[in-house]
Amino acid sequence: MKKYIINYTLIITIACASQVFGFRLDVEPVTGTAGGSVTIPIKLIDIKHSIDVDAMGFTLIFDASQLTYVETQKANTLTKDFHLLAGKELQSGRVKVLGAKFDNPVSVTEDSTLINIAFTLKADIVTPCSLSVTELLDDIDPAMNIKGDMNHDGHISLIDVIIALQKVSDLDPQQ
Repeated sequence: MKKYIINYTLIITIACASQVFGFRLDVEPVTGTAGGSVTIPIKLIDIKHSIDVDAMGFTLIFDASQLTYVETQKANTLTKDFHLLAGKELQSGRVKVLGAKFDNPVSVTEDSTLINIAFTLKADIVTPCSLSVTELLDDIDPAMNIKGDMNHDGHISLIDVIIALQKVSDLDPQQ
């Protein structure tokens, strides 16, 4: 009986957390030709409530044997008016992207492109090539790549339930 209660609690908590935090970060699929260039949109999707964004950061992980990072592009994105926006390849296959806006935040009420990332496809690329976004910071930290993945580790576990319960009930684990 306890097993069923825990499973139902997990499902209900994840459903509630999705409604409270109300958005996900998504890497939109694109196609390209070997040796060519692609621009990959990083999007905020499934917007449930208005989000104010004036600072954000994340790490983009990609297969460096198939892609070469070129630059971050803010034209026609939510970050177009950011004062600071930088993408830097810290090590092969890992780009750290950080951005800040020093005046009024951007209010997001519908699915939108946060930023575009440009890559060159290597001549010997093998398809498909996958990308993932990790280490979410600041205003996009509550975003989930997987619904209910509160700690952004790529899978749903009891830890996610605990984090969701703490956030929706304002529990302080130190008390």
